[in-house]
Amino acid sequence: MNTDRSLFEDRVELLLADRGHPSVDSEGFRGMDLHQKRMAALFILENEVQHGGFARAYFNQTTELGVFAADGYDAIGAPEHARVVRQSIEAAKKSEESSKASGSTMMTLSEEHIRSGYAAVDAAWAVLSRVDTSSQKYKYMKQHARSFGIVQSA
Repeated sequence: MNTDRSLFEDRVELLLADRGHPSVDSEGFRGMDLHQKRMAALFILENEVQHGGFARAYFNQTTELGVFAADGYDAIGAPEHARVVRQSIEAAKKSEESSKASGSTMMTLSEEHIRSGYAAVDAAWAVLSRVDTSSQKYKYMKQHARSFGIVQSA
């Protein structure tokens, strides 16, 4: 694991632990400043998606996670990541609409996954996940050192 990744993950894990491992709709998350929310959302989203795709992320959290994560990717200079996250939010909306409208029409989970667009964004994310954004994340954290308790030497 590279140093920037380790430093990013350690700082965000401390931040989340200090707040009681909040979800994005919790008081603990709402009490964070914008910089903390962005980095926490990236950390949470990446872990959720790694363990079950965007459908899992939005099942366990809300699409607000994607909104903060997309903003975070834009803030660190990773626009392709932000684009895919925004597409995942659209897939979540389609999935929700489809489940409301389905009524008596039963689709298999894989059919729903494809129809909603989750399959496409998960595939796009699989390609992007090979791009290491750790240095960009930690650079952003250092630029906002006060938010993350980072002491910088002179």
